[in-house]
Amino acid sequence: MDGSAPNEKSNMKKTIFIMVFLQIALSSAYAQWIDEGKEEWATLNFPRAWISYLHDTKADRSILRQNYFKDTISVEEMKAAFERHKDTIFRTSPYAGYDSINTFYGKFLVLLSPLKGVPMKDVWMTQNKDKAKLLTGDIIFLKEPKRYMGYTVTPNPFLETRNKGYIKVVDNSVYSYCADFFSFISPILGGSWTRRTKGGAKLLGNLIDMGWNFDMDHEERTFSVLLYEKHKDETGKEGTYGLELLSPKAPDGLTQRAFDNMKWFVGKLPYGTYRPLYTTDFRIMTGRYYRVTVNKCGWLVEDYMNINL
Repeated sequence: MDGSAPNEKSNMKKTIFIMVFLQIALSSAYAQWIDEGKEEWATLNFPRAWISYLHDTKADRSILRQNYFKDTISVEEMKAAFERHKDTIFRTSPYAGYDSINTFYGKFLVLLSPLKGVPMKDVWMTQNKDKAKLLTGDIIFLKEPKRYMGYTVTPNPFLETRNKGYIKVVDNSVYSYCADFFSFISPILGGSWTRRTKGGAKLLGNLIDMGWNFDMDHEERTFSVLLYEKHKDETGKEGTYGLELLSPKAPDGLTQRAFDNMKWFVGKLPYGTYRPLYTTDFRIMTGRYYRVTVNKCGWLVEDYMNINL
């Protein structure tokens, strides 16, 4: 047998991946709304789940980003944050220093409020008309924020604009519970969005492993990466994803080969696969920090969101 067979097999698998993600990206034929009770994750029906995911996350491109979260954390800033916090276990509550309220949808951090010295819990959803009149202006909540490489983030912001207590505008994604498509389709039910992030990262690793045609034998490699959304002016189109190797600084050949394989995979993901994360300093983080382990058993991808708990 000549040496071309492994390459042909690898190319065939990569072609399958391209077809799968093109099917996701171009799945307008599946645009009819799918009933949530179908539990499409159970069969990993990518096109159906993709339509449901886009429906649930449509608030991401919203007036919140237009009016408040205008700045995006740069790749260099995210890389610097990794060097500072990669080994940090965050003990401080993400709510520390902020007002907060408990709601039916979970716990909300109060990021912006027209109230001066009045706890939001005393006014929000109150039936007292005199107190309700204090609410005039924009209110911004962050649903269930978490610490992430020195930032406090959530994929789920919530804006209310009120006039003397009456709601005039609502702009939110509190009904969404995932930070990315892999978390959305991952077969993990319930829990916080960070719990689903853990399952989503594992699914990402499983999908990459399916296209990985290299016998690791008894060798194992571990490396850390930053996945991020590229700027439009870099690519000529919106929503292309890139990958930066964070560690090790001088990878050997096998580590480089695994990284290049993951970078190729990430570059094929359709726009919207990863939702923006909103920070307490009114910025957008498009990046994700992953620790990747590759050995004879396959690929394990872990989000530092879950590692640094």
